[in-house]
Amino acid sequence: MVKINFVWSFIYEQTIHNPTVKESFDYEKYQKYIENYLKKVKNIWKIKEKQVLNSCEEITGLKWKKEEIPVYIVKISSIMPISDPLTIPIQFELEDEVFSLTPERFVDMMVHEIIHNLFIQNEKEIGNYFEFILDKYKNEDFDTAIHLLLHSIHKKILR
Repeated sequence: MVKINFVWSFIYEQTIHNPTVKESFDYEKYQKYIENYLKKVKNIWKIKEKQVLNSCEEITGLKWKKEEIPVYIVKISSIMPISDPLTIPIQFELEDEVFSLTPERFVDMMVHEIIHNLFIQNEKEIGNYFEFILDKYKNEDFDTAIHLLLHSIHKKILR
């Protein structure tokens, strides 16, 4: 069974994410913030983990190829969540505003990125699915077209 491993890499945060925001990097402050936030996230995730990861396989017919998925947690960034490496900022800086995720919203975003990650792990099995989708929905924005299946899976998991 695949497991989620929460990771805070100060090097990743300081080098990639912190230069995108106005806030100065403070190792001790960031580490404490991440540790406190992770306690809340882990309490929510431990209840949902098995159901979410199993549902991803059941709904899609795809299998997890990796035994562990690292989820990089970033205190603040202007870069939105990404699926590889799976990274979710707790706070987003957009122009002059900073938005913070509740732990529940963080977990919801993590599920979204985990589904992307399953697709990435199964590129060969999916075949030309994305080519088909992009052709079928050629009048739609790229992001809309590639998220059709993902949002359907996410909705089914949430139910």
